[in-house]
Amino acid sequence: MNNEIIQLDNRIVFSLNGKDSIDFLQSIVTIDLENTKQDFFSSCLLTPQGKLFHHFFLFKQKDGFLLDVHHKSSESLKEKIGFYKLMSNINIEDRSDLEVISSTEQIFPDMRLDPRNNNLGWRGIRKKTGQITNNLNLYETKKISLCIVEDGEDIAPSEYFPMELNYDILNTISFNKGCFIGQEVTSRMFRKGIVKKRIFPFRHEEQDIKKGEIHFENKKIGQIIKVTQDNGIALLRTDTFKSIKDHPNKVLVNGEKSTLIFSIPVSYTHLTLPTKR
Repeated sequence: MNNEIIQLDNRIVFSLNGKDSIDFLQSIVTIDLENTKQDFFSSCLLTPQGKLFHHFFLFKQKDGFLLDVHHKSSESLKEKIGFYKLMSNINIEDRSDLEVISSTEQIFPDMRLDPRNNNLGWRGIRKKTGQITNNLNLYETKKISLCIVEDGEDIAPSEYFPMELNYDILNTISFNKGCFIGQEVTSRMFRKGIVKKRIFPFRHEEQDIKKGEIHFENKKIGQIIKVTQDNGIALLRTDTFKSIKDHPNKVLVNGEKSTLIFSIPVSYTHLTLPTKR
């Protein structure tokens, strides 16, 4: 059990304020900010083609929002917001005086349950204290077990559809709100009911397994997009999941025989997966 605050020092905070802040964000991001009493959101900005540009968190404030985003994604996200701003009355300001914190076991002041998955614990933004209490390895292990990846850390912008990354399950997309950028493609995938590819967590016992292509029965069926000493996350064709789960030792990774033991997190068990053709 770990009761300490974890400083997520790979995150950047900036504010988006102004009288048009809610209307502006409501028109471009994937989550519904208006028809709810929530004040903390997981959301995305998509490309017009419906692929993930950046994921971020929104903390509602009296005069706007605080955005919590990976430091590698912050500048391009601010640039894109500026591109869509047009005549909207909004202001963007860096908040280097603030830091993002998390706790996997215990709530602390000004924290909220992570909206993606309550099992990930609590998250918040606070004034920088100068105290170092990092335990990012614990946080990353928890994320992998819950099959959560983040852009800036694990994936590149404009590479994956959000439903391939399970954002439809992670309370990050609203299918009942009005228009947002990339909505047409996203809604079409949702209406069809079956997503052809999704990410799944796995365990392994390999010594030097790396990111790369996964083959099964002489066909490419996916790729590893995150891997640690004994766990990882891979994007798989959903129609092959049952076969690869039942035969974990028949997998090739980058041409090498490997054993990948796949699973579905408990919170994802309602997923409808197609059968192999």
